[in-house]
Amino acid sequence: MCHIIIGLKLNNTYKIVVFEFPEELHDLALGLICDMDFVGVEQVHDVYKITFHSHKFDEEVFNSLFEIIKGVYPKAKLVETIEIEEKNWNEDWENSIEPVWIDENCVITPEWKANEVAADMKIIINPQMSFGTGHHSTTKMMSQLALKYVKADSFWIDAGSGTGLLAILASKLGAKEVFAFDNDEWSTLNINENIALNGVSNIKVENADIYKVELPESDGIFANLFLHLVIDSFSKMYDSLKARKGILLVSGILKYDEETVVKSATKAGFKLNETMYDDEWVAFQFIVE
Repeated sequence: MCHIIIGLKLNNTYKIVVFEFPEELHDLALGLICDMDFVGVEQVHDVYKITFHSHKFDEEVFNSLFEIIKGVYPKAKLVETIEIEEKNWNEDWENSIEPVWIDENCVITPEWKANEVAADMKIIINPQMSFGTGHHSTTKMMSQLALKYVKADSFWIDAGSGTGLLAILASKLGAKEVFAFDNDEWSTLNINENIALNGVSNIKVENADIYKVELPESDGIFANLFLHLVIDSFSKMYDSLKARKGILLVSGILKYDEETVVKSATKAGFKLNETMYDDEWVAFQFIVE
């Protein structure tokens, strides 16, 4: 079972659209609806629930969603569309979140379960965002790559930081300084909250857009982003990394987009050095030669 919840706010009503189609296609569907303004996704076996704020859900949104899901699996069944008021959604979700071990020494844990786990490196996250709890394949792979490639006294950038997990992990791995940014104000508030929970002080946080933000010279960049953002930003990220011959870690990419990403990265000047896979998702380590 997988839950992906994005910044829930109180006193709202929600539209939940429930489909039924093969579980192995759920990640593909997620990649294709990523640009839609949804609140959350819940995946339980073959059942796929997409939740929207009621005031942002209309016939046009429904038709677009229906077309995408039918494109993924033509025999997908629309089970129901329901409206609910927010009650204890966050509480129910929190009760379902468990600590995630990145390796035998590093664990990502929600704040309310931090005292239940013992680890050499513990990343405490109060999760409010989708890809920042360690449960999603992309975050897990990026964390594993961070353990491998973040070096002491390095300067890292966390693009589209979400909960700040990767920025905090880089700091705890010995990075001298980290610049974390996200274009969502809710995210930047959550990043600062999680920085305080982990007692790190060398992370600069900014509410900024990947297209407009100025990327300083760096040793490494985390780019756990949607496909179009990654492709559009390769040249910009290369310019940030080239002086120090730095490292670019990329995920948020579905397997079927792998070739597109590698070609775009190569065109920008990067060289592919490592590839990881988890379910339908892929992560990359690119280097500047």
